[in-house]
Amino acid sequence: MRLLLSIIFISLLVTSGMANRKTDSIRVNTIHSDTTTIISNTNSEITDDFNPGLGIFAFIFFCIVAFCIGAGAIAAFILFVLVSMSIVSGSVIVGLYNRSFTKGFKTFWLSTLTVGGLGVGLIGIFVINWIFYLHFTIIQLLAIGVTCGLLSGIILGLISIKIARKLISYLKSKQL
Repeated sequence: MRLLLSIIFISLLVTSGMANRKTDSIRVNTIHSDTTTIISNTNSEITDDFNPGLGIFAFIFFCIVAFCIGAGAIAAFILFVLVSMSIVSGSVIVGLYNRSFTKGFKTFWLSTLTVGGLGVGLIGIFVINWIFYLHFTIIQLLAIGVTCGLLSGIILGLISIKIARKLISYLKSKQL
């Protein structure tokens, strides 16, 4: 075993020494003198490592990595917001208390759409004020955005639950 390790160690030392050899890059142009003329011999091989194909693949790779990092950060942020606002835990408690998965999911869905509507309402009213310049104060914009966002989130949640119930009953009747 020691002999094998010694051979591997020596071979690594020898090969690493060979890999570190450098060529003489100072002498690119050599001048040969002759009795009649002076001839300049230049190296006609240009060593350019530019490869557009590798650049394109690297760019695609970095775009995919950036997208995955961004998607992961957004997903983590959404999960943090949902947990911090107790939407998930509140929905689980409602579902366990009523012993019904549908009640828990309905609570989760309504809570999520209400909070989402709040954010969309706030952003929407500020964008509308920016585009049309409605001369509202910040307090008025916040009140209008919060009210419209919460109401639209609740209404959207109730409508989507009714549509889901109708769709599920329709699919059950068709026996798919």
